[in-house]
Amino acid sequence: MSRSLALLATFGLSLSLLSACGDDEPAPENAETQTYVKKESTTLANEGSALSPEEEAARAAERAKKVADHEALLKLNKLSAKLKKAEDAFDKAEIVGKIAALGPAAKPLLPELEKLLEEDDAELKIQVFRAVGAIAEKDASRILRRAFEDDEEAVKSAALDAWRKAGIADVSPALRFLDGFEEASVQRSALR
Repeated sequence: MSRSLALLATFGLSLSLLSACGDDEPAPENAETQTYVKKESTTLANEGSALSPEEEAARAAERAKKVADHEALLKLNKLSAKLKKAEDAFDKAEIVGKIAALGPAAKPLLPELEKLLEEDDAELKIQVFRAVGAIAEKDASRILRRAFEDDEEAVKSAALDAWRKAGIADVSPALRFLDGFEEASVQRSALR
């Protein structure tokens, strides 16, 4: 019975991760994913009967993580392909928002996101900085610093917000930027 509950929990976790791609897109169910899940299920069924309840729970959690990581990789590949095909800034910004929803799992897409900062669309840049903040990696600081030279105040404000959300320890670049910033509401939001 507990094995059945563990499997249900595994599939529930997998389904919740699929929502990051958006409701209008089909789940990345393909032969490779089905084979992977089937192989893991067979292994669990064959080896699960000799496991203690604690070992069984740990095994189910490990399996859920493997399946979730595999599905996240499929989503990243799918979103990366869509980003490369997108032609206008609005579509790119929408895709970047979906990438941000994946959080740290989207780290492999940081170079692609950084390239988007060369485009001239402020809304796209804002979405990129939000995504970088959601990914919250060591590279975030280097990428977010680029916003401080942007002409658009909204871009700078989004980067400050992303800087704070990413939890970057070195705040000196942000403080230097804030010192010359005339908009008081941005200074207040950076201090939150």
